[in-house]
Parts: sequence; structure tokens; C-alpha cells
Amino acid sequence: MKRFLIFLFLALFVVAGCNSSSSSSNENPTKPDPTNPVTPDPGGVDDTGGIMPGICGKMFMTPSTFRNAAFAGAPSGYSFSDEESECTDYGGTYEIRFASGQQFVMMELESLWGGRTPTWSPGAERFKLDGMDAEYMEMSTGSINLGYLAIHLPYIEASLLISSTGIRNRADLETVARNTGLLNKRVPDIKDSDWPVEIIPSYRLKGMVYEITRDDNPAESPEHRIRFNISTMMNPELNESYNRVKTFAVDEGGFLRFPDSTILNLPFEDEDLYKGGHKNFDWPVQFEYFIK
Repeated sequence: MKRFLIFLFLALFVVAGCNSSSSSSNENPTKPDPTNPVTPDPGGVDDTGGIMPGICGKMFMTPSTFRNAAFAGAPSGYSFSDEESECTDYGGTYEIRFASGQQFVMMELESLWGGRTPTWSPGAERFKLDGMDAEYMEMSTGSINLGYLAIHLPYIEASLLISSTGIRNRADLETVARNTGLLNKRVPDIKDSDWPVEIIPSYRLKGMVYEITRDDNPAESPEHRIRFNISTMMNPELNESYNRVKTFAVDEGGFLRFPDSTILNLPFEDEDLYKGGHKNFDWPVQFEYFIK
């Protein structure tokens, strides 16, 4: 409820701003100047499926990708108003607002970095939207009527929040959410062709492996010529892949040794990633391959 009241409080200011600075528009949203991005820190999942660190290293989405998604979801007749981002100790947020006369639509992407879960509003209608947890509320105070929809997006470890004075019906807010394309967004898995040829295919982990970095002549292991650091997001496919890869190696306790002397350093010692303490969508879960 606290988060919803904050949206309602913001609505008073947004509507006041619309009264003084906006006029009614029947045009499609006007994109902001691409040379003036919401944040100088790119990062996250970009439109091509690539991965970068994200805002504060805690968001699986670039500002430009979120902006493009928001414009895709913005209803006809609403024009771009403003946008902002915030970096905090627990994650980051992107916000973008569209206005039509005195009405507004605001979209926010909130990072759930570190395995956090959404904070649901007491009294809201809880339901599943395309298989994902969601909530809906409509509230009024004075002359302000506000509709609010929140959706948990576990595959990018974030929540999508949509509030509007002009679009308050649950079905219409769901349409806005679907039109953003964010409900289908997930951390991409590295393509087979992008894996280093030095790592034999049967030794490769699969399932939300989103980054591979290379270090030649690693100081911590002089007998190996290359170290590859593998960054992943925890999910069932990764766990199954891990258990499959282990069948090709000897478990040395803390690392796996393959017949060609490749070493796979593990993030913990256990026969199962889940038993090691990780939950679905935790990130980063990191492995190291050492190649002789």
C-alpha cells in the first residue's frame, strides 16, 4: 500500500504539471532526444540481446532498451513527458512518464537485485498475468483517480510498475504492459558460436549464461594458459546443465577436473547448485574454466 500511495502522491504533482505545461495530444508518443540518455551508465540487456553491467551493475536492462519498451507500450494520444533513473544500495530504477492533457501514464522498472522479491500492496488484487505474479489496484482521492498494475519479471530480476490517471481499467493496463514486450524479456543464453573454442562443447554450461570473459596467463594458476570467467543467472536449466557436465569430470571438491586437464572452478562445494544456497534468478552465479 505504501508504494501505491507514493504513486498517488506523485499523481497530484504530475497532473499539476500537465495543467501548466501540457496540452491535449492525439499524436503518437514523441521520443526524447537520443543524445540525452536517462543515465550515463548503460548496461543490462540491450535490444540486440547483449549483456552489460546495468545501472550500478544491478539492472538487467539498459536505459535505452527500457525507453524503447515504454514507447512501445505508451497508449495512442500520450506524448513523452520526462524520465529519470536512480541508483541505490539495493538496486536501481528507471521511470518514464507520458501525458495527454491532464492525464498521465507512468512506467517504472524496479531492480530486484540480490534475489529480492516484490513488495506487494495489502488489499490489492493478486493474480497471474501470463504466468507471472501481478497485482492491480484502483484508488481515488479528491479529484484524482488512479489505476495501478505491478508485475514481477523474474527472468530479468525486476518489477514493472504502471500507474495512470487516464487508463485505470485492469485489462487496459495489462494491454499497456504486454505492448512493452517486457513480459517476454529474459536474460539471453550465450550462443554456441560465441563460446570460446578452447572449451569443449560437452563441458559447457547452459541456461542464462550471459557473459564470458577471458584472462590469458592467469597469475593464480601459472600452469594454465587461459582462464574464462562465466557469469550466469540461476535457473533450472543451469542446474541440469551443471549436473550433466559433472558426468564428464572428476569432482575434486570445489572444482571439477576434465580428462583434457581443463578445470572448472565452482562457486561452492555441493552436488547441486540449489543445495549450495542459490535460488532461482539469483545472479551473478560465477564459474571459472582454466585451460592448459
